[in-house]
Amino acid sequence: MKLLAVSDLHLGRRQHEFDLIEDQKHALKTIIKICLQKKPDVLLIAGDVYDSALPPRDAVSLLDDFLFELASLPLKVLMISGNHDSRERLNYGGRLFEDSGIYIAAEVEFPVKTVTLSDEYGSVRFTLLPYLRPADIRRFSEDSETVPDTLMKILNSAGEFSGREVILSHQFWLPLSGDIVRCDSETPTVGGLGGLPVSLLERYCYAALGHIHTPQSVGRSGVRYSGSILKYSASEVHSEKSLPFVTLGKNGLEDVELIRIEPLRQVRRIKGPLDELFAAAEREGVSEDYIYSVITDPMPDPNARQRLLRFYPNLMEMKIELPDNERTEFSSEAVTRKRAISEWFDEFYLKQNGISLEDSFGGSGAEVINKAVEAAGGEEALL
Repeated sequence: MKLLAVSDLHLGRRQHEFDLIEDQKHALKTIIKICLQKKPDVLLIAGDVYDSALPPRDAVSLLDDFLFELASLPLKVLMISGNHDSRERLNYGGRLFEDSGIYIAAEVEFPVKTVTLSDEYGSVRFTLLPYLRPADIRRFSEDSETVPDTLMKILNSAGEFSGREVILSHQFWLPLSGDIVRCDSETPTVGGLGGLPVSLLERYCYAALGHIHTPQSVGRSGVRYSGSILKYSASEVHSEKSLPFVTLGKNGLEDVELIRIEPLRQVRRIKGPLDELFAAAEREGVSEDYIYSVITDPMPDPNARQRLLRFYPNLMEMKIELPDNERTEFSSEAVTRKRAISEWFDEFYLKQNGISLEDSFGGSGAEVINKAVEAAGGEEALL
């Protein structure tokens, strides 16, 4: 049996006020193309289908189009909810969808929802475990039960099964040793369950995980975060997005092939002095990529953003970073002794810009500060 796993679509997401719906539409069309080429028997969607509980109309229409195209293909679709999804909205029409081979588990159920499919080697049972909140654990737990105990009870509620088993889960699963690669686009969930031991998934020949945006395995190749379909933060610039194409054989997992997803627009970080960035931009020409820029000039051009926008209309962010040798720190002596307002401002200006007021304005800057202090009522009024 062939499986294609995806997660963390985050349909409807906006990044630095940029609407990503066209980028997401391109990514979903890429998934359809992969399904046509690789012909998986099952498409697994492991949560965070939408970016919010109240998705915009364009996002709802995009998912509708995506599911409609999938329903015309000779495969089954299994989908669960994530922490960003509204369970009620994602579950709407779920019973009707099953007639088209689309199975949705948005609510946490007891017994847990399962779907059993067959291939030439027999049956494969899929356990659909949506995002679990502490309230779900309390609902199913008994006195003195730990979270892992209750979770194992939920998984065991599926009953005995002698064939191959696969699970879809949207949770923070932790390896027994080593770390998980995190990124800035993963919204922390206050009051969540925290990390769960991946040892609870030992019996599954493949675990299709969502929630973490960087593609990676957890402990073994058969437990894997698919990762988000797009780079949703600057911290993911060097992260290659891919989809696991999983082959199950007679005795369980046989192979995991990673299929790279090419985005509509790349996400890039550019860094350096403005003159160098502009020279590179002129050589490259106008680029539609999403750009995070870091300016390292001690005194950057106040019109730097407008100038960069000429070459990078999708400029997501511009930061100013002083070179290490230009940075200054406030000394404890400077903080404790009594100082004039003009001194405080001059040191603050130096810390922020790496150059003094006197060097910047030839002495006129200090005069401006002194006049402002006098207009405000003098130093005694400000201290």
